[in-house]
Amino acid sequence: MILVMVPAFIISFFVYEQERENITEKHRQTATLMLNIHRNQINYLIGETEARLSAMATALNHPVNDKHIKHILTETYKKEPRFSALYLLNKNGEVMVSTLPAKEKQPLPYKSILQKAESSKKSVITDDTDNMMNNRELSILTPVFSPEGHATNFLLASIRIDYLKNIMNVLSPELSIKILNQKDQIVFTAGHTPLKKKRRRR
Repeated sequence: MILVMVPAFIISFFVYEQERENITEKHRQTATLMLNIHRNQINYLIGETEARLSAMATALNHPVNDKHIKHILTETYKKEPRFSALYLLNKNGEVMVSTLPAKEKQPLPYKSILQKAESSKKSVITDDTDNMMNNRELSILTPVFSPEGHATNFLLASIRIDYLKNIMNVLSPELSIKILNQKDQIVFTAGHTPLKKKRRRR
């Protein structure tokens, strides 16, 4: 079964308590219920992150010094275990302020996404595994606009995949869950890892 989770992702599952071809309707209903719970939970986390970034972007739509921006990002980061880092980027996607130490700031592969965020004037979720940093983070980009309506900067929040996996593992450890993007790339997996079937010798 495949369910749409958010516009960027698809959630699918497999139940390995029995052979897949012998799964009962009861198991299907239970798995479907758990998938809806996971979908709603992740939708909430992503939606809440977008709302928080939008609020921060509004607070930064006028000239603010880097020290004050660093304080805002750091205080938000400390309160949110889901974040691995928060960044303020310039229009070219270069890091201006980060919650990471300077030596840990890495080049960010998001330049192709900035234009989409600017033109749509909305947050954009990176759903391509080629753009995911070390395949351990999901990232949300939110444009910062001047009072005149021009994009001046971008806020970037990196969400820890292990944080999302832990939630899924606690709620339904008996399910094997795959999160896919619209390109059918596996973003991450969670839950039970099935044993590979041994091939019968002829």
